[in-house]
Amino acid sequence: MQIPRNQPATSRDIRFTIKGNTLNAILLAWPSQQAVITSIVPGNVDGNVEKVELLGSPGELAFRQDADGLKVQMPAEKPNDYAYVLKISGLKLN
Repeated sequence: MQIPRNQPATSRDIRFTIKGNTLNAILLAWPSQQAVITSIVPGNVDGNVEKVELLGSPGELAFRQDADGLKVQMPAEKPNDYAYVLKISGLKLN
């Protein structure tokens, strides 16, 4: 899905890259308190999410995975003003 040029991105606009068994979810807008990735639900992906990190921010993030998707608690401070990358580990992507 392409974002129309006259419409700003929202936290629901997410792009993905894969390297090995690491999934990077690139959020195009800051989601405030919680990011929800609706495509990562039990039964829709192999394996279980074991760890979520926000690049540019120290430590791991609290998360839970349920029928609504992967819900990640975001830190109070955003690491930059552009795009936000969640590094998701534990899924079997290959």
